[in-house]
Amino acid sequence: MDSQCIICGKKEEFFKHQCKECYIEANTLIREKINLKIVSCIHCELIFINGHWKSFFLADVGSQKVDSALSKYIVKEWKFNYRPKDIILEDVHLSFNEDNIPISIIGKIHFFANPDIFSPLIEFNDNFEADINWGDCPDCRERFTDVYTSKIQIRSQKDESENTLKQWASEIENLSSNFPQSNGKNPLSKILFVKNGLDALFQTKPSASNVGRIFAKNYNGIVSITTEFSGFDKSKWKEYPRIPVVLINLPPFETGDFILINDNFLQIISSGDGKIEYWDFKRKKLEKIPIKSFIEGNPKKVDLDLTKYQLINIDPKENLGQIMDMLSFDLSYIDTFYIEDIQEGDEFSGIKFNGIVFRNMKQKFVFEEKKGVRI
Repeated sequence: MDSQCIICGKKEEFFKHQCKECYIEANTLIREKINLKIVSCIHCELIFINGHWKSFFLADVGSQKVDSALSKYIVKEWKFNYRPKDIILEDVHLSFNEDNIPISIIGKIHFFANPDIFSPLIEFNDNFEADINWGDCPDCRERFTDVYTSKIQIRSQKDESENTLKQWASEIENLSSNFPQSNGKNPLSKILFVKNGLDALFQTKPSASNVGRIFAKNYNGIVSITTEFSGFDKSKWKEYPRIPVVLINLPPFETGDFILINDNFLQIISSGDGKIEYWDFKRKKLEKIPIKSFIEGNPKKVDLDLTKYQLINIDPKENLGQIMDMLSFDLSYIDTFYIEDIQEGDEFSGIKFNGIVFRNMKQKFVFEEKKGVRI
């Protein structure tokens, strides 16, 4: 009689009277996938893995030397029903967040194993992800930082100029002087510039927290508290505990930007004190809400060019004004609500969205403020 699988009846016998599919299903390789974490130096991106600082960096991810270290790490951390004989990694690369900062190493993994010396090797396929934590390698810690107990991290979602970063640093220095240590000295230890942001190292935790929250309030930043390693020598774990980090994410919007939230077309008029003030074109209403609530609405920036228009005439019956594009000389119409302070023949800035022309409300509010009126 032909051999057949005792489970599914398939006319195939791989091992122990079972076909390959049934055998693999009944003899799974991986018992538990433990969360993988590696550490990278925030200054030089050296990698800390398997209890040691390795001689390669995040830029080497995808190379054979990184794959080899990751393979050993995975076999060491994951729990198996039987030990793999061989492991091959494939398509290993970095995963980035919205700020273009590496957050994990991901890839495909192929295990080759056999649960019994009498069975052939079987290939098991899976995916893996190793989260990236940020810290300081011993060399960079010695070169770049003094001993610190807390840190402020400011990160922007926009490309910030060098002058802007220096302005932030100056403000951090000024704010920190208001929270001196018991000896009267400034608690700010050092400021390190990174792409689109900076790190401010503090000698005291309360000073970092207070300065960070004031800065975030002034710039409408979203504050979150996290921790990071301050040392990786296991014999010195009491000397180098995890330290608190005040992370400030700055929104990608500026005053004057046009925003779309669901079907609502808005323009940001002002920001500050933890709130966003915007004009709702559809509702013809000025509103102010907390920046956190604004971000939770999933706002999307709409790139529109301001155009110079001239008011030709007004039809009060239809509540419409006829306007002319000063470049193309095309004629359009605008709701008279948006030109109530404009006379026939006057020019103003406007935008066209979904075929409708709107007044640049920021320009109007500035005009009204100069007259001492705030609508």
